[in-house]
Amino acid sequence: MQIRLVRSAHRFIRHCLLLAIAIVGAGAILLSTRAGPQTLEPLPLFVDIQATGNNDGSSWVNAFTSLDAAIAAAQDTGSLWIAQGTYKPANGNTGFYIDKRLKLYGGFLGPHDLSDPSYLGELQLQVRRGSYQRTILDGDIGSPVANADNVEHVVTIESVSGVDGKAGVILDGFRINSGYALGVNE
Repeated sequence: MQIRLVRSAHRFIRHCLLLAIAIVGAGAILLSTRAGPQTLEPLPLFVDIQATGNNDGSSWVNAFTSLDAAIAAAQDTGSLWIAQGTYKPANGNTGFYIDKRLKLYGGFLGPHDLSDPSYLGELQLQVRRGSYQRTILDGDIGSPVANADNVEHVVTIESVSGVDGKAGVILDGFRINSGYALGVNE
């Protein structure tokens, strides 16, 4: 008698589990068909002047060390997450040149938490460590004591318009220093 009850109980539990899996699976299918078509944003590219990895932007360890290179590699509508540090443009004429829809977010600690060596860096925009680490876009590409050799414009955004009322370019979490524009039309 006990063996029959155990077998019946096992059969009952197995059927309940299969039914639960079927219901959850059907719910997932129903949810995915209700959501309609979605456009996925590209994954963010990581930028960290102190990175020592592959320099491909795929993670904090493999972050681009050059903001210019990251901007060039980014897809239209992409995001760049930039760790603390001072970034200087390679081009003295245009500064950091942006000619596509991008979101640039500074203020990340990146993998530089000295109190926690196992920390790999922020993986969500909303959890930037601390109160915005200092991320500086600096136009002082020449002598630190002379201003005349600084870039004319630290950031140049070229004819980028947004879609559906959204901004074409977002710069968030930066300090911009040492541009040297002269004249009325600068």
